[in-house]
Amino acid sequence: MQGFDDMHVAYRDNAQRERYIALYQRPMAPTRYPDQHCMEALGIELSIRFLSHQLHWDAFADDLSNTYKNLTLEFLSSFDYDPYSGPDGYAAFRLFGVEYSFSQKEFGDLLGFQTTPDAIPETPLGYFLGIFR
Repeated sequence: MQGFDDMHVAYRDNAQRERYIALYQRPMAPTRYPDQHCMEALGIELSIRFLSHQLHWDAFADDLSNTYKNLTLEFLSSFDYDPYSGPDGYAAFRLFGVEYSFSQKEFGDLLGFQTTPDAIPETPLGYFLGIFR
């Protein structure tokens, strides 16, 4: 992972610094899609390669993208989410030393989630509880 990312991180506070250090010690692999080892384990590598070739995505199938470790760790170590805060909940985080804060709906919209009241189907609780009987 060395050499991928030399970004300086400005911590919000000591708690973020401690979380960053703890996360930094965990392994992080470069982003790769599709994952060759996973495809081999599932026995689907030839099918995926054939599909990629048919779609003219050969370069994409073998792409090894940069992983921005410090930026990822800055986000993860600063991420704070509370869906019950106030009437709208909130999500807050830092990227490139800039603080961002969104309501729960704004954050969902930012990520492209369905956030309207009808996005979650009405399913009786008994449906879920029935699986434990």
